[in-house]
Amino acid sequence: MSDADLQLQLSSADVAGFSALISDITGHGVGNMPWLAPALLFSGAQERLGLPQAGATDMLVQDYQAIDWHAALAVDAPLAAKAERSEKGPTTEYDFALGDAVSLKTALRLVPRQDLAGLKPTLFNVAQLDGAAGQAQGLTISQSQVDRYVALSGDRNPIHSDVTLARGLGLPAPIVPGLLLLATLQPFVTGALETLKCRFMAPLCVDEAYGLAITARGPGRLRGCLYAGENRALAIVDMRVST
Repeated sequence: MSDADLQLQLSSADVAGFSALISDITGHGVGNMPWLAPALLFSGAQERLGLPQAGATDMLVQDYQAIDWHAALAVDAPLAAKAERSEKGPTTEYDFALGDAVSLKTALRLVPRQDLAGLKPTLFNVAQLDGAAGQAQGLTISQSQVDRYVALSGDRNPIHSDVTLARGLGLPAPIVPGLLLLATLQPFVTGALETLKCRFMAPLCVDEAYGLAITARGPGRLRGCLYAGENRALAIVDMRVST
C-alpha cells in the first residue's frame, strides 16, 4: 500500500472539451459536468504513485471503475486530493478522493499480449434489453475522438493509438479507452448521478459499432449495458441516481 497527498486542479476548458467529445460521439449533450470529468485528473496521481509498467510481453487494461459524487466539484481552483494504491497480484487498485466532493476507485491489470485479443466477453441476449429506459445503437468512436480524449486525460497507453501494435496483437484497430466508452452512457440517463460501479468485460476497437441500454432495477437504481454485436457485453454498469 502507498499513498500521496496531492494538489490538483480541474480546468473548465478540459471539462468543456470532455463534454463536447461525449456530445460528438452520442449526438446528445451532458450538461455542465460529465460524470467522469474527475477521472481526467487521475493520470497526475498515477505519476506520483507509480503506474504499473507494461513491458515487451504484456499490456495494461482496466478492469473496474467506480465513482461516488457527494457534492459539487469546483473547477479552475486548487483541489486537495488524496490517492492510495494497493497491489493484488497482477492488479493494481487506486482509491482517489477530491476533498469531500468525489471519490473514485480504479483497477488496472497487466495482461499478456498474446491474451489481449482473446479476452472472453460475457455473452447475453440483446433482445432482453427491449423496452429499456434509455437505448442507443450503431454508435462508433473514431481514432480522432480517441486522440482528443488522450490529450485531455494524459492516458498514453499505446494500445489506444498504435495501429501497428493493435494489429500485431490480433486486433483490427486500437482499443477505445474504457473511461471514454463509459462516459458515453451519461446522455441516456435521467437524474443526477450519486454512485456508479462499472466492470469492463471486453475491449471495443476504434470504429467498431456498439450499443447501450439502461434498465431500472428499483427506485433510483439503474443498470447499464454497453455491448457490441448481438451478444458481446463490453461493460456492465450499476448506478444510483437522484431524480
